[in-house]
Amino acid sequence: MSERSEINRVLETWMSEGPSTMPDRVIDVVADRIAHRRQSRSWRLPWRLTMTPQIKLAAGLAAVLVVAVAAWRFLPGSDGVGGQPTPIPSPSPTATTPPLLDGAVTAAGTYRLWPLPESAPSLTIDAAIPAGWRGFGSWAIIGPRPAEEHAPNGIALAFRATEGLRSDPCHWDVDGSGAFEQPGDIEVGPTVDDLAAALAASTVFQSTTPTDVTLGGFAGKQLDLELPADLPETISECDLETFETGGAEGRYYVFSGAESAGFHAMGEVPFSQVSIVDVDGTRLIVVLMSHPGTPAEDLDAAQMILDSLVITP
Repeated sequence: MSERSEINRVLETWMSEGPSTMPDRVIDVVADRIAHRRQSRSWRLPWRLTMTPQIKLAAGLAAVLVVAVAAWRFLPGSDGVGGQPTPIPSPSPTATTPPLLDGAVTAAGTYRLWPLPESAPSLTIDAAIPAGWRGFGSWAIIGPRPAEEHAPNGIALAFRATEGLRSDPCHWDVDGSGAFEQPGDIEVGPTVDDLAAALAASTVFQSTTPTDVTLGGFAGKQLDLELPADLPETISECDLETFETGGAEGRYYVFSGAESAGFHAMGEVPFSQVSIVDVDGTRLIVVLMSHPGTPAEDLDAAQMILDSLVITP
């Protein structure tokens, strides 16, 4: 049997049995043939190639690579000589992204909120929203018309973040700029317990004792706040927030921080259920605002929304 026939026979056996190593005698033969084969070079090397054990090993690895490439050419998905493998399409998504909640909900379903685009841009909240409710700014869910969030029978949910609290929510404009971004004068630690304890300790409004709660799979604390009974009559005396349009309006700000913006009492929300949860390091506050005349079915719907939350960090 010739040397070439011997190599072919050994290679065929090796490929069919699928071992992880090549026989030493094949490596020796291939290395010897490589050493004696004329090479096409772009420049001359100044030294003689000596067949050391290391070079034999390198030659053997080269032979294994050649065999692997040859085998690959005959695998399914290859178009043969010199071609590229046929690309395998990625699987199509099995779930669709819920639409962003902004505006009136005409059909009940799952909608997405994006409440903290600055401090937690990846955080999203999916919720089951009944028809007739409305989204506001991707951070609030407002009750059905005609009451919406207003007294005497409105309801709303807000999803925000806070950096601190104000000892006097009615007179919060300390620097006289009329800008809501001003920090609160009550420093609050970074944890859920820190904020819950600060709210419970406030003498500006009445508070229940914080209890454990879980929202969207994240644990936290929940408490009820009752704002001053005379707030509707005194709201006009509160500091004015100025707008880019040039207007101004009295605001009652309990929370401070850039992403607590828009979340204020307008003298019409005496009751607030505040839930505080830690979402992988982000302290999220969820506030349910209602009135003494809010219908029971709207309160039940709001609780259903809270129960349906899916929070993604």
